Amino acid sequence: MRLRILLLVLLVCRAFVADATHVMGGEITWRCNGNGYVFELIFYRDCNGVEVNTISENIEVWNHPTITQIPVAFVSREDISPVCTPVAGSPQPLDCGAGANGGNGIGAIEKITYRSAPIVLPGVPPAGTGWRRRFRAGR
Repeated sequence: MRLRILLLVLLVCRAFVADATHVMGGEITWRCNGNGYVFELIFYRDCNGVEVNTISENIEVWNHPTITQIPVAFVSREDISPVCTPVAGSPQPLDCGAGANGGNGIGAIEKITYRSAPIVLPGVPPAGTGWRRRFRAGR
């Protein structure tokens, strides 16, 4: 009986899967430049996490009659890890460029920027229209 209960507990625990991408946050902004809107996508990541697409990403658009995505091209990646003065015997300073996965410890942070070409959004957006970007590990 104990073996059956243990087996049941193990099966239930195995059913729950964690999916961590190490994306820490982000923002989408836009500005009108006279020829349309220019969208900028910035996201912050733990350098030991998800790979960075250095070509482009897409911002998803809901409830617009003709536009479903806004392509944004890669602009830059910047190590914004906390800077500290090394002290004898202390761990090495955080850096996104070191280590097998791109970072040398918890706390190494990178800022990734993408920007669109000017885009015209025809009409008035209905209530419920929005923009977002889904990040997935391994992309």
